[in-house]
Amino acid sequence: MDTKGVRLFIGDDHEAALAASYWNVLEDGNIEPDQDPNDEFVNENILRVVKDKAEIGRQAGITIDDVERVLASAKQKLKAHREKERTRPEGDTKIVVGRNGLVIGALARTGSALAPIDADRSKACFEAASKAAAFIRAHLWVEKERILYRIYNEGRGDTKGLADDYAHLIEGLIDLYEATGEEKWAEFADELQKVQIDIFYDSISVPATTPTSPTARSSCGAFYTTPENAPHTILRLKDGMDTALPSTNAVSVSNLFRLGIMLSDEAYTALARESINAFEAEILQYPWLFPGLLSGVVTARLGGATWVIIRKDGVEDDEIATKLLRKIHSEARGGLRNIIVLRSENDALAKRSPALKELVATQKPGAYRLENGIYRPVNRADVA
Repeated sequence: MDTKGVRLFIGDDHEAALAASYWNVLEDGNIEPDQDPNDEFVNENILRVVKDKAEIGRQAGITIDDVERVLASAKQKLKAHREKERTRPEGDTKIVVGRNGLVIGALARTGSALAPIDADRSKACFEAASKAAAFIRAHLWVEKERILYRIYNEGRGDTKGLADDYAHLIEGLIDLYEATGEEKWAEFADELQKVQIDIFYDSISVPATTPTSPTARSSCGAFYTTPENAPHTILRLKDGMDTALPSTNAVSVSNLFRLGIMLSDEAYTALARESINAFEAEILQYPWLFPGLLSGVVTARLGGATWVIIRKDGVEDDEIATKLLRKIHSEARGGLRNIIVLRSENDALAKRSPALKELVATQKPGAYRLENGIYRPVNRADVA
């Protein structure tokens, strides 16, 4: 748009001149040549405010109120022209599993953080996260085939889930379980984790007891981005470097550690360590590109914090457990942590772990922390 266009669409010359001055509309365009390498915006203008309204008023000899009235009128006329002439871009309404996994986790953590100060908003976050997870389970997960589909857009698409879809959804489900204590989300996360390993994991092909150098192995651990039979795939890659989002393998390592501790499954923790080792050379050479996997290194070396909350149906958490959860959810996640919620010996997680089964059978409701393989009660000093 140039000054002639502004006059044409606005109509009134005085109003058009004031609007052009306010939005920096120039005869020859306001795009610098070095910002337009393909000459797409020659003699064109991108509207942007370069003067305040007081300066415009002084130059035109009118009050600020008059400036605001003229600009409001100009905006309405330009908007009407755009609504009439502009070809709207196609709307992207598809549901992508991986992105929803990220949002499920964010909503779960937000709901937990808001619980002490805004119960209604906290409940809304939990409900939205639970509905999203339930929708994916109902419409994009085919249990008989053990396949997660990636996209829903007026029906399930044909594209099967990639490794990042599994990773982000599993993480979101773990967060949702820790926030709500609903065991079904932990079980669903465990089921998806097994499938992700089956489809994407680059299993080391030699027995662990056989001495061999890494270069002699045909496989080295970690998750491929795509399945082995993916069409049009020339080379299967492993995503380890973080970008705007954490890498698939960084999230998967965290999931494996969390599920391994939660379910007392040493096979999961072994795969987490193996996945970290697969990127050992790259991490040592360019550590700043792998913050997610470096977090996994810390967990592999130092472990993480694990708390167990024992609850009874219909009974609220005691004061110490409430303060502990409030403290956990209000602090930044500086390292790996696990929150396990138990109600009885018949819980699926209790059945998987003799230590947890004994804990819930012999201890009263409250909060406990795992230290040196022993669950000890959390006391007031811990939550002060």
